[in-house]
Amino acid sequence: MGMTLRARRVWLGLLLLAGGCSQDPYLQIVDKQVANWREMADILAAVRDPADMQEAEAKLAGRVRKFQEVEMDRRLLPPPDAADLARIAGQKGRMQAEVDRVQAEMRRIREMPGGPEFFDRVGKLVSAGQRGLPK
Repeated sequence: MGMTLRARRVWLGLLLLAGGCSQDPYLQIVDKQVANWREMADILAAVRDPADMQEAEAKLAGRVRKFQEVEMDRRLLPPPDAADLARIAGQKGRMQAEVDRVQAEMRRIREMPGGPEFFDRVGKLVSAGQRGLPK
């Protein structure tokens, strides 16, 4: 049973949003997003107290811009064909590993004093950044 074209596009979007060098433009996008997630996890891993949260907030603001840049690059590519989707799907494990690291750090920080407020502020940064993307 194959995926519908819409399901393929949604799957690609999730893989690319959730990012080396490759000659394959789709894999270049994946590589960049994996790097973005890795850097986000590293930034969050350095948070040990409220002072670290302020520094992390500034760093994460820059990371949001990098996610936006990669999203713009992705939108310039033509829709992927079945072979492209297969190559992208092969990258799911390394992307998921970095997303899992980010989520683990987020759970840890939420338990810290000031953690929920930190994520409220970071959430506003992300929302503001998403409004800046063209549809």
